[in-house]
Formats: sequence, C-alpha cells, structure tokens
Amino acid sequence: MILKPTTGNADLRQIAAETWGRPLASSSLASLWRCPCCDRNTHSIMMVAAEQFRCLGQCRIRGALLELETLIAAAAEHMSVDNLVEIGA
Repeated sequence: MILKPTTGNADLRQIAAETWGRPLASSSLASLWRCPCCDRNTHSIMMVAAEQFRCLGQCRIRGALLELETLIAAAAEHMSVDNLVEIGA
C-alpha cells in the first residue's frame, strides 16, 4: 500500500475516514470506528481525534500520526497487530 504524504498538522479523522469509510458516530471533537486491531467479535471501538487515536477496547493501541499511518499500512499488508500494540504502549 502506498500512503499519501502527510504533514504534521494532518487531521487524523480525515485520514481514518479515507481509510475506513464513514465513522459509526462523530462529534466536533472525535469520531468512532471499529478498531481494526481487535477481534471483530469484541466490537471494540477506536476513538480518533484530530491529533491522536485510541482503542477503547481490548488492544488499547494509541498514538498520533505516525502510529496511525503504521497501523493502516500493517492492516493493508495483513501483518500481525501484536507488534503494533507495542508501538502504542
């Protein structure tokens, strides 16, 4: 997968929407998607704000722009997310 170049002031909600589609819910502060790292059966939610994201479910992955881009690239390559959880720890 080829990622578009981003700047340090990129809104993570826009990147998430371009990757995962429309959020499950959204406010002026954050948007919610299903966490791509967690088992689908857990129905875990990932909260994405303008400058950071966090899984509210089982994996607890969190981070900023660089970590979100790494997460998206790993998901596209079907890599194990175990290493990604360590990034967000």
